[in-house]
Amino acid sequence: MDLSSHPSGPWKTLLLTASFLTSRSLPCDAQLAIYPSTRTAIVGQDVLLSVHGIQRKSQIYSWFHGLVHQNLILSYNVSSKSHNRGPGYTGREVLYKNASLLIRNIKVTDGRLYTFQEVWPNLSMTTVSKHLQVYQMVSKPHITANTTSVTEDEDSVAFQCLTKDDGITILWFLNNQPIPPSGRLSLSKDNRTLTVLQTRRADAGMYQCEVWNEVSTQSSDHITLAVTYGPDQVKITQEPGSHLVHTIKVKANSTLTLRCQAESHPSARFDWLFNDSVLVIDRDELMLQGGSLVPGHYTCVARNSLTKNFAVTAVYIEPLIESPDTSSGGSRSSLTFVGILVGILVVMALLSVLAYLLRKKAQGYSQEVLGGPGQKNKILPSVKNSDVATYENGLQLQHQPSNRQMSTPPQDVNPYSILSPDSLEDPYEERPASQDSRSSPVSVLSSSHSLPEARGTFFTQIYLRHLNLNVSKTEFNHQAISIY
Repeated sequence: MDLSSHPSGPWKTLLLTASFLTSRSLPCDAQLAIYPSTRTAIVGQDVLLSVHGIQRKSQIYSWFHGLVHQNLILSYNVSSKSHNRGPGYTGREVLYKNASLLIRNIKVTDGRLYTFQEVWPNLSMTTVSKHLQVYQMVSKPHITANTTSVTEDEDSVAFQCLTKDDGITILWFLNNQPIPPSGRLSLSKDNRTLTVLQTRRADAGMYQCEVWNEVSTQSSDHITLAVTYGPDQVKITQEPGSHLVHTIKVKANSTLTLRCQAESHPSARFDWLFNDSVLVIDRDELMLQGGSLVPGHYTCVARNSLTKNFAVTAVYIEPLIESPDTSSGGSRSSLTFVGILVGILVVMALLSVLAYLLRKKAQGYSQEVLGGPGQKNKILPSVKNSDVATYENGLQLQHQPSNRQMSTPPQDVNPYSILSPDSLEDPYEERPASQDSRSSPVSVLSSSHSLPEARGTFFTQIYLRHLNLNVSKTEFNHQAISIY
């Protein structure tokens, strides 16, 4: 390798520019200074150490490790234009004519103090030193734990962050958030070990360590800590919804859904009791409807299979309250009302038609029995001898005395037989009292009773018989009619 050759490529341009600026901007008595090409050197990079303030009359440029001249790296004689290697030379260093030192593929061991020396022709000299910090890209750390499952308020856990890097800073994270300081947390001096004392449920989650330096950072994989606790905070909610309930009022024939919840890890298992009797096992939901919706105390029992702990809560369902269905019941009641109204109208219409028909039929029958206006002959129904009495306005006033002789016809008179006008006597003609009463089928009792009164009472009986009404024989026999 020809160490006397000038650098090529970008390094040549950089060095020429640096030399130009130095020669143009610095006074001849300016102090020497070393400027690295980068503030943070990373392993594997090339680093150039430039010198500012060099005198033009300088004779020899030299670079050393530290302050000891025995650790010479390289020197350059301006007069002879020759290079001299020292014990600190590794084959990766290059000294340019402008006194700049290039270190290729820098290593962690290259991070040290560097000294530049300028020798003048009169053998006087000037020196300047600069510490070069070299950083290495950190590698990915690995996290471990002495246990990953603990019981709340009983156990502790210790985490370790394993890394081969030096000069690093270690941070700890829980669920991707920095872990805040706490009296229950303990850190080793180098932060590589984290201890959590008397673990709580808030300590459960994903733990991670992060290592970093000035130039890089790396995070470990997650490790999950499980904290066993509970059950507690047991509550019963009514579906749908999430509000805590203690007393529930329900409607008859409704459906009620209850859900039991609890804070627990692992998840709690739930049993339901009704008035201290087992109702449902291993179910967080209870559905009651129809006959199963009975008033009383419904208890939820939450249990943890690992901690062996349990907790209970209860809800009281009040006696069922009958209430009308405001949705479909309203339409049903409206239909029922309309149906009843229509039924009433139909019945009233039928009764009106029936009354009209009965009235027409009764009028026809009355005309058949009484005859038209101006007729003197009347056709009467059968009249018996025992029906002779005195009536007024349809009421019997006096029974005919036995000393009045009444002629009894050989048989009842047929009221529907057709008689000629000459065969009947005129009922409106007055006869002497001495006339034989047996000549008429009906005895004339008194001339003081008017025909319309007797006619009205008599035809009332005929109308009742025509309607086939159930009138007792005794009652009817006491309603005999006398015609005057």
